[in-house]
Amino acid sequence: MTLVPSAHPTGAVDPPGVEEWWPRAGCRGMDPNLFFADDDESITAAKAVCRTCPVSDECLEYAMRGRIDHGVWGGMTDAERRRLRRSRARASRQNG
Repeated sequence: MTLVPSAHPTGAVDPPGVEEWWPRAGCRGMDPNLFFADDDESITAAKAVCRTCPVSDECLEYAMRGRIDHGVWGGMTDAERRRLRRSRARASRQNG
């Protein structure tokens, strides 16, 4: 198994599984700072990359499962992912 270097600002190495979709990521090779900026212009630009990415769903689910609380992943900011997590939790409780 080969671990793929992460785009995390910490330089952490991603866990197994990410290597299945990361090579096809639209952001691969781009400056990761674009996806970890706080200004609206960068967030808009990062989301534009995600909209055309063939693996944005996998990326989003990776961030959701990993509870990544920073950056744009799968076209969603950390705040948007928190809202989605709460929404999924409510739906699970209602259907559970």
